[in-house]
Amino acid sequence: MDSEISVYTVGVIGFEKDEQHSLRRMLGLVPGCQPSFKPFNKFSGGCPHLVMVDAAAPGAMRAWREFRRANAHRGSFVPIFVGGRLLPRQCPDLYMLHRPIQTKALFTVLERAVTEVHGFRPRTEEGTGSRRTPGVNVLVVDDSPSVREQMHGVLDS
Repeated sequence: MDSEISVYTVGVIGFEKDEQHSLRRMLGLVPGCQPSFKPFNKFSGGCPHLVMVDAAAPGAMRAWREFRRANAHRGSFVPIFVGGRLLPRQCPDLYMLHRPIQTKALFTVLERAVTEVHGFRPRTEEGTGSRRTPGVNVLVVDDSPSVREQMHGVLDS
């Protein structure tokens, strides 16, 4: 299990350049979340933790099978199939996304895959024993002078 990993890499097979760019932007939306995801850099060597396959692209499924055979010795990587209405027999694995890819659906599938396959477990909050749920934490701050002064006092203590 890879429970110590906090940043998981995502590779792609068969996607057009525009959609690859959109996926990179989606992955960059929540850099501080745990788990965190980033695009795989094929020039860095190794193998991505997750591989998104465009199941609708001609040749992508064949390229996926070739990739899987060529990298089977490198460890565990998870395929995530993306397409229209995918039939289970076309993509027998558990992880599928339907187009159009929605950010919430993407991160739900990515988090489920790293939890189930790579053994990711959210870190527990120190002192509370509670687990943080993956997602985006938002702090809305009133930028008025009185609130700003109050925030400085809280942060300084």
